[in-house]
Amino acid sequence: MLKKLSDFLSSKASLFIILTAMAIGIILVGCCPGGVSSNIMSFLCKGDVAYSVGMTCASTLLAPVLTPLLVLALAGERVDVDAWGMFRQILIVTIIPVATGALAGASAAKSMLVSSK
Repeated sequence: MLKKLSDFLSSKASLFIILTAMAIGIILVGCCPGGVSSNIMSFLCKGDVAYSVGMTCASTLLAPVLTPLLVLALAGERVDVDAWGMFRQILIVTIIPVATGALAGASAAKSMLVSSK
């Protein structure tokens, strides 16, 4: 009887460990920025794509700081982040393309304004 009770308790403990790991994973995924999918959904639903891109850019810039803080606050676990490597990736993947697109759009609008006069 005692062995059955210890087996039952150890199975519940291992289930708790698995559920805790899954919960931390779900919290970590939830704290990460949405990325391109939100922009595509905004486009397909005829939403404000420029606003969506701006919000995606803002959440991506805040992610290296806020993701570890939110995981610590919600899960009680510490997540180590390579801040410089993450910033470099954000610069290459997000900031440079968004800035290039904004500058190209502004210069195209300016040239169209000049040519219409």
